[in-house]
Amino acid sequence: MSELSQPQAFDSEINTSNTLIKTSEITRLNCRVKNVMMVLIAIAICVPVSADEPSVLETPPGNRFLSFESDEHDFRAKSVLYQEESLITDPTIPVPEQKPRILPISTNLSFVGGDRLSITQTQIGMSIPVYAQPGVGSSGPDLMVMASVDFGASFLEGDTQLYLPGELYTAGGGLKAVKRINDDWKFIGGFNINYKGDGEATSDVINLSGVGMLQWEKSEQHQWMFGVVATGIDDLPVLPVVGVTWKPNEDWEVSLGMPQTRVARRVHWFGSHQDTWLYTGFLGAGGGSYAVRRPDGMDDLLTINEYPLALGIERRSFRAKWFLEAGVVVGRQLEYEHSGEKERLGEGAYLRAGLKY
Repeated sequence: MSELSQPQAFDSEINTSNTLIKTSEITRLNCRVKNVMMVLIAIAICVPVSADEPSVLETPPGNRFLSFESDEHDFRAKSVLYQEESLITDPTIPVPEQKPRILPISTNLSFVGGDRLSITQTQIGMSIPVYAQPGVGSSGPDLMVMASVDFGASFLEGDTQLYLPGELYTAGGGLKAVKRINDDWKFIGGFNINYKGDGEATSDVINLSGVGMLQWEKSEQHQWMFGVVATGIDDLPVLPVVGVTWKPNEDWEVSLGMPQTRVARRVHWFGSHQDTWLYTGFLGAGGGSYAVRRPDGMDDLLTINEYPLALGIERRSFRAKWFLEAGVVVGRQLEYEHSGEKERLGEGAYLRAGLKY
């Protein structure tokens, strides 16, 4: 009997060793993921390159899935500018000299802190034009299509009643199109397909979001928007888009609507040559839905809701933009879809900063 038990004991030792090896491999993999994220962020900030094709940036999908801060103000110009170059539609505009420029990447870092839950989030994204249909005369392109990719990581800490994963990840991309219908109307549409999860769950990891809306430029002072947005948030899948932007003069902008409302005032704190704006308001809906593997081994969909109210400052430029926001988040909540569990959280402090090249 003792001779028969020796192989069994040997097999047990092998199984234990294999378990330890797998655990070590998972730990090393998590470390590598974190290192890759840090390297990407460093590249976004530090690496200059030379590029021949034009590029244009927008904020990558993240906490706020829609913003009335127009990414299309270049589209209305006599020539569509991409950083220091132009897609020429007016022969009277000289072709600018090709210059080395920063890799077309945007980054942002945000922090939401509270008594029961704190979230630190970092994102990096890139958006480039893939197609442009020239317009007639000097009206700019009739159609512009842009492709984007983005990566993000969120780090969660807190003392909540519901299970809380330590890390959540986002990776994916999408397409966005702007179609000029006539001098007053344009259509803006797009979609994003992203992986959103904790790196362990395998169900519900694909997240879809999109937007379709019409923009009516009644005059240089008034713009209206009508449409819908698919948020990719489980308990808030679709929202209407209704809003108006009023520019009474060159120094004021008032955007009223849903899901974002804000008032902006041009300031000259950094000199008159700097296009710097101070703004405040309700900055849209934050959070998101992520696939999570719970301690019992079951996959579930975790939705985080939060709504930021903040004061911010931004620099607008064709070459480089930056912004800084600070305020509070309200309406914070955690919810698991399959189990139906919910937990309301108190208000939290909000801080977000970003840079677009």
